[in-house]
Amino acid sequence: MSRRGRKRNPTVLREPNGRPSRAQRRTEPAMTAELLARRAERCGAGVDPLDARAGTVLGLLLLRGWISERQHDGGCALAGAWRRWARLAESPDRHPRSHRLDAVSSVPPDAMPLDPPPCEPPDEAGAWRRADRQMRAFRAALPAPRALALALAESVCMDETMPARLGPGWPDGLVALRGALDTAAEAFGVARPARAAPAA
Repeated sequence: MSRRGRKRNPTVLREPNGRPSRAQRRTEPAMTAELLARRAERCGAGVDPLDARAGTVLGLLLLRGWISERQHDGGCALAGAWRRWARLAESPDRHPRSHRLDAVSSVPPDAMPLDPPPCEPPDEAGAWRRADRQMRAFRAALPAPRALALALAESVCMDETMPARLGPGWPDGLVALRGALDTAAEAFGVARPARAAPAA
C-alpha cells in the first residue's frame, strides 16, 4: 500500500506522531567530503585543508612555507589599503559584476566587513590624501624588479589569484613576491616578530 501525498523530506526531524519537529534540524556538514577532497588537492601535500587560512591565497602561501607570518600580515594590510584607496578614488571594480536585483541589500550586524567603513564627508579629502600617500610610498619602496613585484602583489593580495608558475620552480617570482610583501609590512606598520631571549 502506497502513501498518498508528497514524499517526506528525509532531512527533517520528526516527532513520534509524524509532524516535523521544531527541534534542531539536520544540516549539511560545514564542509562536505567532496569539497574537502577538492580543497586538499588544491592545497597540496603537507597542508591541512581544514585550516581556515587555506581558503585564501596568502594563507595558502603561508601554510606551504613560501612566505613568513609577517609577509602574510603585510599582504593582508596591503589588500585593505588597496581597497580603501580604490573606494576613495571611486575607481571602477577590477572585475565585472552583474547586478542582482533580487539580492538582499542589507548587511547583518555581525557580518565581517570586506571594505573599511566609509569616511565621514568632512574627512574624505584628508582620508584620500593619506590613502594615496600610503600607496605611493609603497610603490616607490618596491624592490627591483618593481613591475614583477607589483604584478605579483596585485594578483595575490587584491585579486586573490595564485599565478600558475608561482612556487619553488620559479625562484625569481617568489623572491619578487616576498620583497613586495616585506615592503608592504614596512609601509603599513606590521610589527616584527618578537625575538627569543638568549639562554643564560
